[in-house]
Amino acid sequence: MQNGFNVKQSFNMVNAWQEEAKKLGGDALVEAIQNLIDGQEQILTKLDDIEKENLANKNQIENIVKAFPNNDYEGHRRYHQTLIDILEEKRKLRIAIQEKTLSGLIWWLLIFFGLSAWEYIKSKVGAR
Repeated sequence: MQNGFNVKQSFNMVNAWQEEAKKLGGDALVEAIQNLIDGQEQILTKLDDIEKENLANKNQIENIVKAFPNNDYEGHRRYHQTLIDILEEKRKLRIAIQEKTLSGLIWWLLIFFGLSAWEYIKSKVGAR
């Protein structure tokens, strides 16, 4: 075991405890104690596995943080957020320019056709 504790090793004389347990409660007590020992070993093994997994996760997190300039992942996130905001502003500006251009073109066409109609009417009225 990684943590230095082994339940079976803690019972130096395996046969001695089994004999004592048989005297006190028979084979059922020996089996119950053995099940407890096995359960403790499984728990300790699982805890060791969890500890190893936690250490691996911690190392992965440290490697991820090291991937950012000056280990500043928050600054990196802000940088990308700034880029996203700039792109959004450019998109809004492009849409506004398109709207104003289209609006201006429509007004120009209205004025052009209005003036053309006015000149046509003037030329027909003045020609009589």
